[in-house]
Amino acid sequence: YGKTELALLYYPKSSILAARRLFMRDLKRIKGLMPLLETKGYSPNKKTFTCQQVALIFDYYGSPYPPDD
Repeated sequence: YGKTELALLYYPKSSILAARRLFMRDLKRIKGLMPLLETKGYSPNKKTFTCQQVALIFDYYGSPYPPDD
């Protein structure tokens, strides 16, 4: 996922810039998440998340997709 693409899944009613800003702010507030993302190759300069990084985000932040019923 691109950072903006993933952010818009969590903040679909926000503008592109607002969604990305809110999403990254939220990730930084989750204790311990950013260091884990960095061990998986995260860098603020990269525009995408790897599959491993997305899995960590889903584990810590929750999935943006509704659960299957």
